[in-house]
Amino acid sequence: MAKSPGFWFFTGDWMKDPELRFCSLFARGLLVDLLCILFEANEQGYASNPDGTPRTDEQIADAVSGGSREEKLAALAELERSGVLSRDSRGVLFSRRIARLSELSAARKQSGSKGGSKTQAKPKQTAKQTTKQNTGVSDSDSDSVSDSFLEDTHTHAGADDFRQPGWAADEWQRFVAIWNVTERAEPWPHLTPPDRWVDLAASPGWLRMASEALARLPSRQYFDRPLPVTKFFDLIDRIRAGEFADPKVQHQARSRGRQPAGGNL
Repeated sequence: MAKSPGFWFFTGDWMKDPELRFCSLFARGLLVDLLCILFEANEQGYASNPDGTPRTDEQIADAVSGGSREEKLAALAELERSGVLSRDSRGVLFSRRIARLSELSAARKQSGSKGGSKTQAKPKQTAKQTTKQNTGVSDSDSDSVSDSFLEDTHTHAGADDFRQPGWAADEWQRFVAIWNVTERAEPWPHLTPPDRWVDLAASPGWLRMASEALARLPSRQYFDRPLPVTKFFDLIDRIRAGEFADPKVQHQARSRGRQPAGGNL
C-alpha cells in the first residue's frame, strides 16, 4: 500500500483540545509545520534518526520554518510540557496522532483484504513497538468535548491507552460479541469485519456512538426483521436520536399520513 499523500485535519478537534488551546499562538503554528514533517518521516510520527536514536531539539527546531531557534525551542518545550507532544522510551519526540495514522494504515492493509482470517487484522508487533511508552494528557469522552486532535481515539482510559497494533481487530471482536447476542441484530457470520470497519472505528467518538445505538436496538420495534450490521452503521445517528421506537406500521402511518401496506426495511 502506497503512503498516503496527506492526513485528515479535524478542525473541530483542533479547536476543542483544551491543552492545545492553552498553548501560545507561536507554539500552535509550529505544531502544524512539525506535524507535516513527522508525517513525512521514515518512522512516521517520530523525530528519530535513521538508526532509531532521538533527534535533538535543536535539529527539530531547525527543521521547522520561521522564527528564531530560541523561540522554536521554547515552543517545543511548551508543547511537550502541555502533553501535546510525547516522548517514547528511547527519548524520541513523537506525535501520537501521526503515529496512529501509520498504525491505521497497517491495520487497513491487513483487515481490508477479503477472504483473510481474523488474525490478518493484526499487524505484526515489532520489538521496537512494544517498548514505546506513551504519555500526555488524557481525553474526555463527554459530549461537550470532542476527542483530542492529537489523540484521535475513541476509547479513553487515560494517557496510557494509546492504541497498539491490532486495535481494529480487537475492537471488532468486542463489538461483534455484543452484536451477535443483541435482539434485532442479524448475527455476523464471517471471520473478518465489514470493509468499512477500520475507517468507521477510527473516526473520533464513533465506537462510543455505536455502543449507545446498539444498546437501544432491542427496543427499536420498527425493525421487524433482524438488522444487518452494515445497515446499522448507516442508522446509528438516527437510532441514537430516538427513531424507530414504534412498530413499522405505526411509524410509516405517521410519516405518510396513511396506513401503509407494510414490508421490511
